[in-house]
Amino acid sequence: MSIEDLDLKHESYMELSQRNTELQEKQEQLLLQRFEESKTIIEWYKEKRLIFTHPSINYRSSRGPILGFDDEESELIIYRPDKGLLKINMRTKEEKNAFFEHLVRDGHFETAMEGFGYLKIMIDKYASDYKEDNQTRESLLSKYVDA
Repeated sequence: MSIEDLDLKHESYMELSQRNTELQEKQEQLLLQRFEESKTIIEWYKEKRLIFTHPSINYRSSRGPILGFDDEESELIIYRPDKGLLKINMRTKEEKNAFFEHLVRDGHFETAMEGFGYLKIMIDKYASDYKEDNQTRESLLSKYVDA
């Protein structure tokens, strides 16, 4: 392989690297946009003292919407309106600041977008869960009250 070949490969590599940076920036901007669009919904859930959940993460948060989970560090990533984006260590409960660029860089873009989207239907899920639970309880009551 010649130096010219390496230079051509390096040029291609640099173009790909630049495109990757541009795409990450677009993802970060989209997350910021979704956050801005979700502010009033987030505040509504907090005012109603409802717990935030996520469709694919098995944790709950009273602090704000769940946007990701780092398995390796055991850190839940949430947005807390009064403190911003936080990583909460689920073993020690230690909180540390995070940034939207970290969500993108660390591969949590899609999970964060799902978290913001879930805010629109989360209350429906809660109502559905209560409806099912109520039906089960009514069935059990009628089973043993009438016996």
